[in-house]
Amino acid sequence: MKINNCWNLKSLQQHYVCELENGEYKIFCHLPIRVITESDLNPYKGHNPYICKGTVLPDYILSLFGLERITPKENINAPETAASRYRNKIVRIACNLTLAESAKVRAKYGDDTTAINARAKELLLKDVET
Repeated sequence: MKINNCWNLKSLQQHYVCELENGEYKIFCHLPIRVITESDLNPYKGHNPYICKGTVLPDYILSLFGLERITPKENINAPETAASRYRNKIVRIACNLTLAESAKVRAKYGDDTTAINARAKELLLKDVET
């Protein structure tokens, strides 16, 4: 099963939260370790995992559950998800950029919001223009 991302949230110690290809968030119990099917997934109604304190699961753990992370190239035609809208908003707020400038920054730096947040507005705009 292909997913966008998967998290281990501190508030849900017995469960993992995953974002499906369509941007929908689901939750599943990770014990016992088994291949996850659609029937194992339940709706997740908590806070956005991108802003919760938790860890993104590495690919080798995902493989234990039969899950595979979608690379950005495979998901290029997917509709915009809540997570990507949130990342776009972070870029605009942190850097105080317009929508057009935000798109240029995302094209250059991708989804690495920590790198974007670490830079000052002047440096970002200078890097984008070059």
